[in-house]
Amino acid sequence: MVMSAAGLERIGLQSRINQYLGSKSECGVPIGVETEWVQPHQLRISAIVVSLDGSQSGDGDTLDARIETTNEADVLDQNLAA
Repeated sequence: MVMSAAGLERIGLQSRINQYLGSKSECGVPIGVETEWVQPHQLRISAIVVSLDGSQSGDGDTLDARIETTNEADVLDQNLAA
C-alpha cells in the first residue's frame, strides 16, 4: 500500500513507514485510490489510473470488503499488496 509519508508522520504513525519512493522509483504512472465506509464494517476501495500528461484516465477495480477485526484488515492489506 502506498501512502504519503508526510500524512503518516502527521498522525503519529511514522513507525508504519517501511519504504520511501524516490523520483526514480518504479511507480511511474499516476494512480489514485479512494476508500470509504459505505456501511458499518463495509469498506469500498476504488482506484483510477491516469496517463502521465493527464489526458487519459481509466477506472481501475472497485472492491467491497467486510472488515470486522484488526486481523481482517491486516489480511486485506496483505492481499492488496500482493
